[in-house]
Amino acid sequence: MISAKIDGNIGTENIINESEAVYLINEDIGRPFPGFTDKLVGLGVDEPHEFDLDIPDDFNDENLAGKKASFNVTVKDIKERVLPELDDDFAQTIGEGYDSLDDLREEVDKSLKTESDAESSRAFREAVIEALMECATVELPPLLVEHESTHMVEEQERMVSQANMVLDDYLQSMGKTRSELEEESREEALSRLTRSFVISSLAEEEEIKVSDADIEERLEELFADSDQETPNASQSEEMKDYLQRSMRMERTMERLESIAEGKSTSNVGESSDEDANTSEIDKATDTADKNIENEGDDEDVS
Repeated sequence: MISAKIDGNIGTENIINESEAVYLINEDIGRPFPGFTDKLVGLGVDEPHEFDLDIPDDFNDENLAGKKASFNVTVKDIKERVLPELDDDFAQTIGEGYDSLDDLREEVDKSLKTESDAESSRAFREAVIEALMECATVELPPLLVEHESTHMVEEQERMVSQANMVLDDYLQSMGKTRSELEEESREEALSRLTRSFVISSLAEEEEIKVSDADIEERLEELFADSDQETPNASQSEEMKDYLQRSMRMERTMERLESIAEGKSTSNVGESSDEDANTSEIDKATDTADKNIENEGDDEDVS
């Protein structure tokens, strides 16, 4: 790692001027320009050095792409990364400490397996949802999609403003127009709403419910080992409403995965063969169609 004074120009235009720039000498890092850090290898401290660099044609700033830049660099400091020995002493410094390197390796292996299993579960769940959505024929009211899309754009604008930026300026830095953002948001809104309607319809078809007792039990679990104060009545109702939705969603997803795996139904007393499971999905998608039609009628009335 080096710190250096750097001055860079393209013709008479200054493109970089830093007095204490810090860079890692790593060929995988293209900052500030691809190939720049390669030119720093072998430079001595406090020795001014000049070099030219061809900026690639595909560089992300089109005003600089494909041009030749001239740099004047003076290295101020050089540091070498020294990695510790992988031994028991090292293991004892990690987290709350491990008795030995073997214990640390065992914990890392366990953590990696847990992460891998979780990723596999997420991938399977997403694949099942996609399969269910492909089975469904959903025609969403355009006004509903437009409302969701507008909300998504407004949310993005709010997040950008929190970083003291204007949305149009942010989009320009990303090489994107507002119309492109709106189109992307419209597509995302369509996918999000379709997903929500189909899953909700499956929950209704499978008669998946969450009782008050279930919610109270979850609340007790959440606050059992917590230092937080018990929420007041208003907060409690909001939390119960959130838990009701999230628990119903989770149970619906578990039910959908069971259907995909060919497991028997557990709450509606139907047959457990594969034809019955396929029929359940078909009925769920039919219910989705009906709900969408009703939603469209509501939008027309309003």
